Amino acid sequence: MNNNHKLIALIGLLVLEMVQNSVASVVSTGDFNKDFFVIWSPSHVNTSSDGQTRSLKLDQESGSGFSSNQMFLFGQIDMQIKLVPGDSAGTVVAYYLTSDQPNRDELDFEFLGNVDGKSYILQTNVFADGFDNREERINLWFDPTKDFHTYSILWNLHQIVFMVDWIPIRVYRNHADKGVGFPRWQPMSIKISLWNGDSWATNGGRDKIDWSKGPFLASFGNYKIDACVWKGNARFWNYNQDFIIEYPPNHVYTSPDGRFRTLSLDHDSGSVFTSKEKLLFGQFDMQIKLGPGRSAGLVVAFYLKSGDVNNRDDVDFEFLGNVIGKPYGLQTNIFSDGIGNREQRIHLWFDPTKDFHTYSILWNIYLIMYATLSNITSSIALHLYLINLCQKVLSFFIFKKKKKKGFIF
Repeated sequence: MNNNHKLIALIGLLVLEMVQNSVASVVSTGDFNKDFFVIWSPSHVNTSSDGQTRSLKLDQESGSGFSSNQMFLFGQIDMQIKLVPGDSAGTVVAYYLTSDQPNRDELDFEFLGNVDGKSYILQTNVFADGFDNREERINLWFDPTKDFHTYSILWNLHQIVFMVDWIPIRVYRNHADKGVGFPRWQPMSIKISLWNGDSWATNGGRDKIDWSKGPFLASFGNYKIDACVWKGNARFWNYNQDFIIEYPPNHVYTSPDGRFRTLSLDHDSGSVFTSKEKLLFGQFDMQIKLGPGRSAGLVVAFYLKSGDVNNRDDVDFEFLGNVIGKPYGLQTNIFSDGIGNREQRIHLWFDPTKDFHTYSILWNIYLIMYATLSNITSSIALHLYLINLCQKVLSFFIFKKKKKKGFIF
């Protein structure tokens, strides 16, 4: 990044909140009492003395449920479940991730009971920004009531995979760049419940629960949570609340809901904003739509920067404008302890001015990775810079460099 003009402007929609101090790791203890709390009908929840197994009960009085203590942003959750045996028509066992927001994100396993002798139906669903209608159903090819089986949800920036005993049964890929909803910015908790769904669950609601066969029990155990624990605020994607405008306010426009921000550049000035918080490690995803037309001489920068001017650490994305018909250049660079000169450049293989695209910086103790939505553009191992980077916290910057013409992003 040019030391004489240490400003650039970033833009767009912050799609994924910053993950503060979170690194994917096994975070489960294997003890339901320590990792979960009861959210519905404690009298219908039974946990073994060692906390390793838990059962839920449904009767005419109530269903039951529990939830994780932590919220997560990406990871893999494995849960062993033994479903309601016998005539389970009308019962629903739900195992899912949910953000519990009005415009919620949610990833669902729903086990739909059936009359005795008929196979269980497994329904999966994906909510993104409050919208669902993405149900898919399969018949389980085994009896899930005889023994425990492992049901897994793998969720990352690129895809969601639903698995049964490590066999993928559904893959939902991230096509947000094409306008398809994808859960990516709301942290979610794990919830499990057993409840009465006989208005719809079995044979379109025609087969009701036979309460004489109750109470109905489902059992859970041997779970594993390998996920990024959310340490921040679930509203962290709001530009008005989480960023400050460095200069000048009249060149920065923010939508009323705080989810979109536009920077402009003209003869008078460029523009820039930065995060209020300083962060040490995490993943930072920004959706950016670059300036169309002739953009030669224009630089848009999205980068992390420490506060020490003479001895700074930087992790940089720099988008280098071009003449009409020529592709944008994308330059990455790393400063460590004030020393840079680690630039790498590529030409973008798509038109970054037609729509928003996601650009990500993953920064942890092992490496720094630059990526687009589904394509790694540069991966730089950070072994030599490890000690210096660990000693500093970086601010999240976005700004735009002053040049000849005026542009609106």
